[in-house]
Amino acid sequence: MKASLVLGAGRGPRLEILERIKRSGVGMSVKELSTELGMSYMGVKAHCAALAKEGCLATFRKPTSTLTEASRGRPTMIYRIAPAGELLFLGIETDFPSLLLQQANSLYGPTAAQKILVMTYRDMASRYSGMVGTGSTEEKASLFAKARDREGRMSEFIAGNPWVIKECSQDNGRLSKDFPAIFGLEEHMVAEVLGVPIQRDELGGIVCFRPR
Repeated sequence: MKASLVLGAGRGPRLEILERIKRSGVGMSVKELSTELGMSYMGVKAHCAALAKEGCLATFRKPTSTLTEASRGRPTMIYRIAPAGELLFLGIETDFPSLLLQQANSLYGPTAAQKILVMTYRDMASRYSGMVGTGSTEEKASLFAKARDREGRMSEFIAGNPWVIKECSQDNGRLSKDFPAIFGLEEHMVAEVLGVPIQRDELGGIVCFRPR
């Protein structure tokens, strides 16, 4: 996440709020955020209002779910990540990695960049394999998610049938636009680490890996 772009007072709490909302996938209320973060309701509300003013958050009204709520006329205000806020969870938009690979193609032929990317993801697979060990697929998937989370990808293992690894922050940046083949390479890398065929899906800035 581009933490340096979240400016103003309360920078730490605001990062926490943005990350919690992003991880939720559907948005959160001030009350939910206050409970999860252990902060005062008014403190969270002030941070959310500031983030909304900066364009990082958007709001919508959640329909009332009980007769009591309806009688009180208090639809719940939900905060979700706005388009400007989504930019904080993307890789840095720089041309440099793409330019390097393009130069490699110019110097060594049209397949040079692809070969470099294949070797890079192969090295990543080897590194992650050493981290996850030789347990069950679910155990390896959980350890893989923890390793990716430490790298700032906001990765989470969600148990179930099937289980899912959800990642809310990507570091590919502009590279993925110029070399979209990295998506397939990433999918293959995860499959190699976990030892099962993997399907990679992306929706709304959230990437999910699940067994095929």
